[in-house]
Amino acid sequence: MLSTGASAERSVKALSELATTCTEICEGQSLDIDFEARRAVTPDEYLGMVELKTAVLYAAAASIPAILLGYDEAVEPLHSYGLDIGRAFQIQDDLLDLLTPTETLGKQRGSDLVKGKQTLVTVHARDNGVDVDELVETDSIEAVTEAEIDRAVAELERTGSIRYASETATELVESGKSHLDALPNNPPRDRLEEIADYLVEREY
Repeated sequence: MLSTGASAERSVKALSELATTCTEICEGQSLDIDFEARRAVTPDEYLGMVELKTAVLYAAAASIPAILLGYDEAVEPLHSYGLDIGRAFQIQDDLLDLLTPTETLGKQRGSDLVKGKQTLVTVHARDNGVDVDELVETDSIEAVTEAEIDRAVAELERTGSIRYASETATELVESGKSHLDALPNNPPRDRLEEIADYLVEREY
């Protein structure tokens, strides 16, 4: 950050943005842990948590280069773009935890469900009458079986919870891309749009 050649004023502004982002990530992680002990979390609370836990890092990564370059009119659009696609990334991550084979995922499929983590999928399911705590019979990642995860996923598909989360992620990506309308129509903007699409198209 200090080696970019930007002016002292822009460097200080960028470092301030990064420091704020680090604080927000810690706050989001704390909320994520707190939510595990709560039965009821609203979709808005979940989205607020992932904005802090994940999306602010995307917002900083997108906007800090504009701060350093003095491209002031692009800072806010890029920040908003990062917030939206960062939230979409986290929702897609939650979906992949349920839908991607363990071998591809690199960790036990359904581990978030076993650990009782709140995701947009489980928040929606609970709102639609599903006893999320009973979807799997064990709280041990080592003991859970693929059959248990398959049954849980089938129930979450039946309630439309997986579809709801997937559609929300797609809507956030489209919202994020709309913020790029404030930028010139050029290859860097095209690449930012491609990155946004990739975040909900990836399979691991």
